Amino acid sequence: MPWHRRTKTNKDTEPRRRDNHQMPTSNRRRGTPSSKSHLIPRLILFFGGIFVILFTFGVQQTETKIVNWPRVDAKVLTAEIEEIRNTDRADLFRLHVSFSYQVDSKSYKSTRLSPYGFQTNSRPVADKERESFAPGSSHKAYVNPDDPADAYLRVYGSRLTYNIFIGIGMVMIGLAAVVGLFRR
Repeated sequence: MPWHRRTKTNKDTEPRRRDNHQMPTSNRRRGTPSSKSHLIPRLILFFGGIFVILFTFGVQQTETKIVNWPRVDAKVLTAEIEEIRNTDRADLFRLHVSFSYQVDSKSYKSTRLSPYGFQTNSRPVADKERESFAPGSSHKAYVNPDDPADAYLRVYGSRLTYNIFIGIGMVMIGLAAVVGLFRR
């Protein structure tokens, strides 16, 4: 016999209703998509994902624009590694390069290796990069046609790197949508 047709009044023998309408508020299931406890992580993931994607697109556009600039011969003047220390160990190695070049018979000097510089946490990687820009070596520099004083020796970005970061941003946005679906 269905539980709602029983005539017994003893609470111990009647089955309990399991729908949320008669359960006390404290016993309702938590973690629904509208739960406030999931709002902050969802917002962080969503806006973090948007930031990663927009930042990646910005870097990609900047470097794509630079790659399309005309190239001129350049000569490296100096190449030095700066060690940035936080305690007694080197945490970061930054490469500083200066080079000279000519545009329309006018000489220029630049200290901008790339639009975002070069830094690494590996001394061997920094040494190898410095060797490729040994003083006196010749390279082709990217020169801004609107401002010849603006020039770079290298653009480090790659399509694979951009796609990875765009994928990471999309995963973060997807996680923001999914976080609210799980119950505690």
